[in-house]
Amino acid sequence: EEDLFMAELSNIAAELSKGKNVDMNLSKYADGMNSLYGRMGYVKLALNLYSFAEVYGEDTQYTQLVSDYALRLANAVKAGISDENADEADSDKALADIDELRDELIERMEILTAFTDRFQVYEYVLNRIEYNFKECDINSDYYNDKFEKDILSYIVSDKDNSVVNMKICQVVSQIPMRLSKNKFFELLHDAFTLYKGSDTAAVEDFIYMLRSVSMLHTPENFDTAFDVLSDSLNKLDSFSYVDMTQEDYFEAAGVLADATDYVVNVTDVFVLLMDAVNDAYMVLLTSGRAIVDGTVRQHCLKIIDMALDAIYDRVLPTEDSFDSFVAIEGVQEKLLTQLSSDSYALDDVHNSYMGRAEQLGLSEDYEKLFKLERLSSGSSFMKLVEDKLSNIIADEAYINSRCDELTNELADFFVEHERPFNRAVMSAILGSLPVFFNNMEEIKKYIHVALGQCSDEAERKSCMKLMLDLMNE
Repeated sequence: EEDLFMAELSNIAAELSKGKNVDMNLSKYADGMNSLYGRMGYVKLALNLYSFAEVYGEDTQYTQLVSDYALRLANAVKAGISDENADEADSDKALADIDELRDELIERMEILTAFTDRFQVYEYVLNRIEYNFKECDINSDYYNDKFEKDILSYIVSDKDNSVVNMKICQVVSQIPMRLSKNKFFELLHDAFTLYKGSDTAAVEDFIYMLRSVSMLHTPENFDTAFDVLSDSLNKLDSFSYVDMTQEDYFEAAGVLADATDYVVNVTDVFVLLMDAVNDAYMVLLTSGRAIVDGTVRQHCLKIIDMALDAIYDRVLPTEDSFDSFVAIEGVQEKLLTQLSSDSYALDDVHNSYMGRAEQLGLSEDYEKLFKLERLSSGSSFMKLVEDKLSNIIADEAYINSRCDELTNELADFFVEHERPFNRAVMSAILGSLPVFFNNMEEIKKYIHVALGQCSDEAERKSCMKLMLDLMNE
């Protein structure tokens, strides 16, 4: 019966996207996709909640940061999913709790990302002076002899244009930065003009990315969310990076290494937690209507209950659910295959049939399905509802004013920071711009000038080291 349902769903998707029997298929497709996401939700929740419980049970300094969130998740899952007597009201309340929790986790993740972006700038600065204090195993003659040629052949060694462009961005952000501020701002302005005629949301995303890589983006609660990281940042901020002493260098490098390690570990815990939150969200959104295979569901609930017990007691989950894991083996892969082959018709509905869906009273069902699509997308911290900005077209005036704002912000940054930081930020931004060279000659010239203008021995060595690492990957 289940295979029948799955085969039929593929036919319905195909007909819908060709515009056949739209009314009947809109309703059937909504039901079928709802069930597919519901099944998916159960299996993923069982596996991801259990994975989270395993990490949470180790009770480290990192998991202590999420204990409040973990309890809220467990309570919502217990009340809305694993309690056999849960009714629609329980399920709705659990969904509201999960939705609120999800928003808070997105905010936390944004803060962690802002720390990561800042530490990357410090890493850039410290890399460039590292070989004032350490030996480098690369022959310094290589810089003048073959280095430039190797970089160029690295760039053109690929036929795929997008790969070539990615490599150009990598190279631009690693080789010495010797642009004047004026030339830099000119390139920035040129990049903005490429957005003329696209929607304002795309421009805002672009600005958000540039402000992030240049340490300008400070999310709400940034200073209070993670004390350990704020302390590290303040410490790093207290050094001068021009003519740095050996002692200061090693101290700063140590602070950065610890902070980076901390961010990675905390982020891992947040991602595990968020994945379980997304899965619970899927189960709760589809509940009531999804047709889920009874035995699979029972096995999933068994695993979920064990994970819940472990989370409440802050211990490692017990091993006695081995049978249930065996029973659901391969189910997720099967569902994923089905999902990737049938979810394409959601775009067709979104673009062509929402008016009809509304007349048929299905618009709420489809709004849910668009959320479910995002929840299962693999980008765990994605917002579930699009910003309303996206259909306004960006004209020249809008683009110029947004570009001027960013330019002023950066100009202030450059005044307040030492040259190594200004170079780091310029590099990060240039590496994030759409490729600004018109041909190979321009790229050659840019690389030639950048390498030629760098007389700092330590920076030359670090540039060779970083580029050779890239080229040998």
